[in-house]
Amino acid sequence: MSNVLVSLVSDQTIPNVLFIKEMEKGSGDVRMYLFVSTEKMEGKGKTDFIIQGSHIEKSKTVVIKVVEDSIEDINSKLTEFTKEKLSDEDNLIVNLTGGTKIMSIGVYNFFTERTSTIYYLPIGKNIYKQIFPPSEHREHKLNVKISLKDYLTSYGVEIKSKDINKTLKGKKHTEHLFREFLNNKIDTEIIGKLRKKRNKKEIRLDEKTKSFLEKIKFDIEKEGSINKKDINYLTGGWLEEYGYNLVRGYIQLDDDKIGLNVHISHDKTQNEFDVMFIHENILYVIECKTALKDGEKNLLNDTLYKLSALKKDFGLNAEGYLFTLDDKLRDSKGEIKKDYENRSKLLGVTLVDRAILSDREELNKIFDRIKGDVKNV
Repeated sequence: MSNVLVSLVSDQTIPNVLFIKEMEKGSGDVRMYLFVSTEKMEGKGKTDFIIQGSHIEKSKTVVIKVVEDSIEDINSKLTEFTKEKLSDEDNLIVNLTGGTKIMSIGVYNFFTERTSTIYYLPIGKNIYKQIFPPSEHREHKLNVKISLKDYLTSYGVEIKSKDINKTLKGKKHTEHLFREFLNNKIDTEIIGKLRKKRNKKEIRLDEKTKSFLEKIKFDIEKEGSINKKDINYLTGGWLEEYGYNLVRGYIQLDDDKIGLNVHISHDKTQNEFDVMFIHENILYVIECKTALKDGEKNLLNDTLYKLSALKKDFGLNAEGYLFTLDDKLRDSKGEIKKDYENRSKLLGVTLVDRAILSDREELNKIFDRIKGDVKNV
């Protein structure tokens, strides 16, 4: 008996990728992968992204383009395909999670008339449910865990960074700078001057900057000067590494599940994210800012809008976090100001400010929520 896996294609590619990987682990070899798609989805390259993210042989795939709101067209195209490509020996495994509602209904009606097993992956849960034929044991744990690269590939995103697990300084050094920052021992005037020279390959150090670097125990590669990598680290890169190390400390992740300073290319647009990681097949993105103003530039709004686009570009389950050491987000009562709170909630971004980052108990709550976001029920 040969397996034929049927998938409905839509903008949300990850459910198909996860199900394909899961079935390959549990059901053995798949003879053919049938993708029921539309002209619009193929124009966006969605089936190709699923194939690439799943690492399946393209020679084993077949795409049927249907009219998304026509039961008649769906039935006609599937009938023709069945006559030409399927045999009575085929074991049909159908994933209804993608597509439009009409596509789901049409595919469900068609395959319930044949020997098949039909499944559905509920959004935000690491399970898949058998919906046909009826079964007493209808819920199954999703055992597959997708990598960051495969997740992004499934949405047509290419990682441009050479090494997304490389830090410039060690964990102890970022923790040291974090404490120095909280104790107001970071000279913001010097940092401001360095920030203006971030595009320089190398700059000479004046005595004041030398003294500051000695004070914070910052080692430089070349006596009397500082290079671009160190400038970027001092002007905010250290907090990105601190956030990266925090995640790795709280959530035990393999290298393939997390990245630092991830440069991506998506739909001919270049972008960079400070920290990206996958936990329980959900994508999390953290942007790290020591301050939310750079001169007249409002970094809060820019960062919130950048993070709010995650669900559009990386799936409905993608989560955005803003880590900031800015001390002006709270009012005299110690509460996050309503304006900031409302804006972040409206855009679906979790705001993690200085007060939370410096409070181990509050930080535990943040990571406990992440670790408990997906429950096997």
